[in-house]
Amino acid sequence: MTNKLKLTLLSGVAAFAASMMPAGQAYATFGMLPSCVGTEKCGMGGAGSAKAAAAVDAAMNPALAGKMGNEYQINLGWFWADVKGITTIGDVQTEMTSGAGDFPNGSLGVNYKIDDTTSFNISIVPGGGGASDWPTGRQGAGFPATKNEDQNVDYKMVYLQPSVSYKYDAGTTLGIGAILSRATMDTDSAQGSFQPSGVEGVSETFYGVGFQVGAVWDLPENGSFAVSLRSPVWHQDTGVYDNVVFTDPIDTPAQALLGLTFDVTPSTSISLDYKYVAWSSVATIGNSSNDPTTASRGFGWVDQNIFMIGVEHKIDDSLQIRAGVSHANSPIDEGHVLANFLFPAIVETHFTAGATYTMGNGMKLGASGYITPTAKKVDDLSVFGAANGVTRASILKHQQKGFQLSVSQEF
Repeated sequence: MTNKLKLTLLSGVAAFAASMMPAGQAYATFGMLPSCVGTEKCGMGGAGSAKAAAAVDAAMNPALAGKMGNEYQINLGWFWADVKGITTIGDVQTEMTSGAGDFPNGSLGVNYKIDDTTSFNISIVPGGGGASDWPTGRQGAGFPATKNEDQNVDYKMVYLQPSVSYKYDAGTTLGIGAILSRATMDTDSAQGSFQPSGVEGVSETFYGVGFQVGAVWDLPENGSFAVSLRSPVWHQDTGVYDNVVFTDPIDTPAQALLGLTFDVTPSTSISLDYKYVAWSSVATIGNSSNDPTTASRGFGWVDQNIFMIGVEHKIDDSLQIRAGVSHANSPIDEGHVLANFLFPAIVETHFTAGATYTMGNGMKLGASGYITPTAKKVDDLSVFGAANGVTRASILKHQQKGFQLSVSQEF
């Protein structure tokens, strides 16, 4: 394929990616964030920031663009969330099921090698979010909001991520990229003081920007080590919800990612990754929901430490199989279960598997799937307790499963 045709294809996919920005995806499996992007990484528990396998990998670490050739990848999938809970200040004291239970999941990436040292990548990936839709409100008798309020939220983010990588020397590749976010919010959530918001049913759109830097170093025996740092994604305020439901913008927090990949046999490799997510640094997310010392109230989330391990095995020249597991502490502690009843992001562990089949002529087909054990949190009444009229503990349960299919093509 000529350089002119390559650039035409790249421009076309970039335009398609930009046109996808209004869609948004509430794909959140670790807090408000997705646990992985693409069938390769999602088949390995989210691990693999030191290993280039598909065009969307540069969204994870921009330096990986320099470890790939000219290719694109499209991922499409679905995931299901089974969320149950008991809100002990509501009119219904029995277990409820959230009606927000299934969500699309997809991503798109294009990688283009400009010359022997420089590569360009553009990816459109889920930024995360979250959703719930309870049959009755979180509150009941004795509280200002009614049972027909304070019962749903739908928050979605999608990221457009252009990046450039540079091969610094024979064993070092560096990368830098922008993160352009489009977010939508629709909720009837009450204010932190449980007053009615008066703006339910309004869909607001706001935008954000951030950046990421990364590096990959080659190690002996086909190994590699990677570092990737992401700034916060600084969002605009939340429109009609600003200073009503949310006192500050809903920024995505800064993150740090370390990765190591090495071969254990000529056909089998292992990837180990660690990610730190600074939820507590974002006022809307990290501040306590019931702190009288600040007017900037949040969800009370704590920082997350995420550990990922994945194994990839080459069956033959056409087939690769993968498996992995990831685990993190829940960002929601026992004191903030009631505060997060509309945002029940308590999942901690993912078990994953996947495969890639090479068709020939540069085309690959991929698949991945995951399932989580049921996570459970019981409010310990330390934040909203007897002083607030709450005498029984609220309970949340959350379980997920999902899959993706992909097609990749070299050009």
